[in-house]
Amino acid sequence: MDTNDFQVIKQHLIDPEICIRCNTCEAICPVGAITHDSRNYVVKADVCNLCMACISPCPTGSIDNWRTMPKALAMTFIAVLLQSLMSVGAGALWMGG
Repeated sequence: MDTNDFQVIKQHLIDPEICIRCNTCEAICPVGAITHDSRNYVVKADVCNLCMACISPCPTGSIDNWRTMPKALAMTFIAVLLQSLMSVGAGALWMGG
């Protein structure tokens, strides 16, 4: 196993149940670490510099200060899209099942 397999990172998570998709976080992020599709906003852990500029402007408080997790498990934009598809039952169709 590589030492990168055990590397721990901090990642902001945006709760899709609370987020009102106002785009405030994406607009205020100084490094462009926040992106979205039609349903979810995601903080790209590999771009985020942990400045926390997105936390206080969020009108609903839907952004966690951060979660600590293994780098290998960090949520990517693609992972969030897949999770979103699975939650609405479209995942089996999209995955060819």
